[in-house]
Formats: sequence, C-alpha cells, structure tokens
Amino acid sequence: MTVVGGLSLGAPLEHRHTCSRAGCRAEAAWALIWRNPKIHTADRRKTWLACDAHREVLASFLSDRSFPLEVVAVQDMASPDDTSSGNTSSGNTGSSKPSSSKHSSSSTSNTSAVGELDE
Repeated sequence: MTVVGGLSLGAPLEHRHTCSRAGCRAEAAWALIWRNPKIHTADRRKTWLACDAHREVLASFLSDRSFPLEVVAVQDMASPDDTSSGNTSSGNTGSSKPSSSKHSSSSTSNTSAVGELDE
C-alpha cells in the first residue's frame, strides 16, 4: 500500500500500464489514441490502454462511434516530453472506461491504424 502524507492511495501498482477496460487489471500492451471530433479540437487526444484480450473490444467501441483512432504498441507511445513525433497524447491515460461490449477478439500485429486522427 502506498502512503503519502498519511493518506493511503490503495494497493501498489501491479503494472506500469494497466488495461483501461472496466474491471481488467491486466498489463496493457496497446495504446488507443482517439478523440471525439464533436467536442475535441484536432490537437486534443485521449488515450486508453488495452491488454491483448481487450484491444479489439475498446477499438470497436471507439470506431463504432466514428471517432478518429490510432492503435500503437505501448512501448511505441511518445513520451509527454517528445513533441517531435507529432503524437501528443493529452487527456486521460486509461481513466475513462467503457463498461461493457459484446465484441471480443485479439490481434497479433504490432501496430495498426484505424481511421485517421485528423479527420
């Protein structure tokens, strides 16, 4: 348990990156970088993290809503200090979680892009 200034912050982290799927505590291997064009400007990005089992579920949730989406391996994510790549992942990192989906499958490719981020 982590304690800061006498406050308990809960259990220690199991992984550096944890899947954003509700209830999943698995290590994330994928970053789903997306935005809602109705409320986010073209430079605003949200990031969800996904384990192999939930990558397609989360990607389908976003693409079914026609949100611009890019899926990259977690190790290929740009760091917050890296602005040279043009990939600024501002916003939540795995904090917004869809609660359910009927889709389930996984893929073995290292990197894939679904749609264009600047649509």
